[in-house]
Parts: sequence; C-alpha cells; structure tokens
Amino acid sequence: MLSLTADSEALSSFILSLKERGILKNALSQFESYTDEVPLDNGNSYIKALLDVGDVIDHESVGFTMFSSNTHAVRLVVWFLRRIDDIEERGTLLLDCFKASEGISIVEHILQADENRREKSDPDIVLGDKSFADIKKEFVSKLDSLAKNSPNILIKHEHLASFLYRWKRWGDEKKVAEWLKSQTNDSDGCINLLKAFVTKSSSQGMSDYVARVSSNIKLESIENFIEIEPIRKLIGGIDPNSLDDKSKESVLAFNKALDKREKGISDEW
Repeated sequence: MLSLTADSEALSSFILSLKERGILKNALSQFESYTDEVPLDNGNSYIKALLDVGDVIDHESVGFTMFSSNTHAVRLVVWFLRRIDDIEERGTLLLDCFKASEGISIVEHILQADENRREKSDPDIVLGDKSFADIKKEFVSKLDSLAKNSPNILIKHEHLASFLYRWKRWGDEKKVAEWLKSQTNDSDGCINLLKAFVTKSSSQGMSDYVARVSSNIKLESIENFIEIEPIRKLIGGIDPNSLDDKSKESVLAFNKALDKREKGISDEW
C-alpha cells in the first residue's frame, strides 16, 4: 500500500480489491500505523485515491469500538493533512483532490468535524477559514450537480441521509426540499428515500446466544426534509413481501414507525 500511494488509480483499485476479499477494514486499520511513512510528495494521489473509494466502502460501524472502513479512510486523510504544518496548504491540497474526485463522503465527515470544532472554539481545526468555506462551497456544488444531472445516483446513495443534513444547512434549503419532493412522487422513489433513513439497533437478553438486530426509522428525521403523509399514501398499499430485502426492510421499518406514532409512542423508544 505504501508503494501504491504514488499512483491514485492503482491505490484505489487495490483498496477495492481488499473490499472484495472482505479484509478492507482490517487492512485500513493496520495501515493507520504506517500513515507517517506515506511520502508528503504523494499527497495528491494518496488523498484522491481515498476520496475516490470513500463512497463505496462500508460505512456502518459495528459495536461500540469497531470503526467502519469509511471511518478508517477519513482518519487516514485527516492524519496525513495534519502532517502538513501550513494550514492553508492543507486546505489547498484537499480542495484540489476533492475537485478531481467523484467521492463526497470523506470530505463531508472532515467538514462536519471541523464545523463542530469551530462551534466549540476548539483551536485544533484541520482547515483554515478560507479553505473551510471553499470546500463547503464545492461540497454543495457537487450535490447540486448530482441532483440535477444524476438524480437516480443521489437518491440511491448510501450516504444520502447524511448528505441531506449538510446540503440543507450549507446550501439552498428550498432547493433541497423541491428536489426531494420531485424524487418521491412514486412508490419507488419513496422507498429509496426510506432506505437512507433505516438505522439498526441490537439487543441481547441473558438467554440469547446472538444479538437480535432490528431495523428502525425515525419519522422526525425524514420530516426534517419532507412531509410523511404523501409517502404513507404512496406505499400504503404495497405488500412488503413482494419487494427485495432492503426495500422490504425499509417499508416494514416505516410502517412500524407509523404504528408507534399512532399509539403515541415517541421515536426515541
């Protein structure tokens, strides 16, 4: 992996091959110990490769301490950037790589973390103010472009729910609402949206050999962006058993959430 950091395409291909073998999370975790050995001159190719694969590698964390492959990739990018003392040089590097990549999720995480630091007046920011603003602008521009030119890709994106929060806050809230409305005018679009808001929780009783995993949807989360009632009407007559597994999971979780609300049970329970 160290030898491939000079070649963006070769490194991203290798990372995806590790994903196919089912060993990516472990490999990236171990590679964190070598991040200081990545030559600084390889910054453009190294970071671009990580941004390129960030959206297609696993992003769901397992357990209390297990990071996802996406989280490891975020850490690798941030740790490399922090090796560059000049904070403006860091930002220029990340912006250049971001503009050259189709990947969005890793930069989103970096921006969100830096925004949190600013809100807490934490001086340990990764990006300078100008770079922070410029990269946020590029982030919104990429989502605007996806929404206009490749709406089917965006509505099915695994990071859609997370993107929506940032897109709404950093971009044009009205544009986000109008786009979502246009994408949920049929049952397929509604189901794609619901998939993005499914979360999983696990529970294990004293007599259980394995943890029981349940899929849930918080209606309030969706209502941050769009009304629930039109979605309910469009998918109300669908038989979940006629759907593929992920679609079935999302419809059942949505119906369960609607039932809880009718009974006066909070989303938090």
